[in-house]
Amino acid sequence: MPHLIVEYSDNLKADVNINSLMQEMHQALDGKYNIASNRIKARAIKLTDYIVGDHGANAFMMHVTLKLMQGRTVEAQKELSSLLQNIARTHITTDAYPGSAITVEVVELITATYCP
Repeated sequence: MPHLIVEYSDNLKADVNINSLMQEMHQALDGKYNIASNRIKARAIKLTDYIVGDHGANAFMMHVTLKLMQGRTVEAQKELSSLLQNIARTHITTDAYPGSAITVEVVELITATYCP
């Protein structure tokens, strides 16, 4: 039951297609470390209130969270984080968005408490 959550600041220019970015991430995850694309739940959340470091609301931010059931190694989680961050960076360049922050985290869902 992987969850892919893309949070991004509302100052992102219209030239970045969030749906395309999510679709690419969704497809890239398929088959990686027992992730099946037919089970991924992907969504994007546009943020209207945010502060990005010392740039305040003048800089762009994106944070991607991948929630997975327990059992993958730290190395696998690092690979998945890098994969998603690299995809985000192909859609959003730091040249176009100076002072931007693109971060990714992998979160393990606790099998005993997750209700699918």
